[in-house]
Amino acid sequence: MAKCCVSFSAYYAESVVPCNTCACGCEDEDTRKCDKDARVLPLPTEALLVPFANRTIKAKAWAKIKHMDLPRKLSCPDNCPVNVNWHLDSDYKSSWSVRITLFNWQRRPFEDRFLAVQLKKAFVGYENVYSFNGTKLPKVNRTIFMQGFPGLNYLIGLTNGSKPGEPPVPGKQQSVIYFLKKNTQGIRVAAGDGFLKKNL
Repeated sequence: MAKCCVSFSAYYAESVVPCNTCACGCEDEDTRKCDKDARVLPLPTEALLVPFANRTIKAKAWAKIKHMDLPRKLSCPDNCPVNVNWHLDSDYKSSWSVRITLFNWQRRPFEDRFLAVQLKKAFVGYENVYSFNGTKLPKVNRTIFMQGFPGLNYLIGLTNGSKPGEPPVPGKQQSVIYFLKKNTQGIRVAAGDGFLKKNL
């Protein structure tokens, strides 16, 4: 089973918080050039579409624009073949939504994929997921289980950039998850209640 990690973003924030350094492991040879204990640097949104090896220039430029300190040794890659981005997309009086994107960073396609996420306060407000099949599993730690529709449960692999010299492009799939607030009185989506407790 392919390992994955989660990056976070929100409609109210300019930066993306990428996957943790070494989220899927780091080899000793990796850590000669990077710091496996360093905090990941916030990135501009478009950097999520760029392979880790090609993100350094974007990360340094973003840090300069946002007046963030750069460590001498930057954080190591996450080394995960699949990344998930959990983006808080909206927050209204009666509802809110998340845009979820799966990125495949391996050359081979990822077939019959699934994603299970645990939500603490938000779980009971789950209403629907579009573009994927979504099932509530209340007896399994407030988990929502998602799969692609039959015939569409296929995440293509990494492909070459459209022009020579451009970095490769990950395969990706995207969906929107919709929540209602009527059963989650007092939920504070932007304050953290709209983010994952855990991805499985």
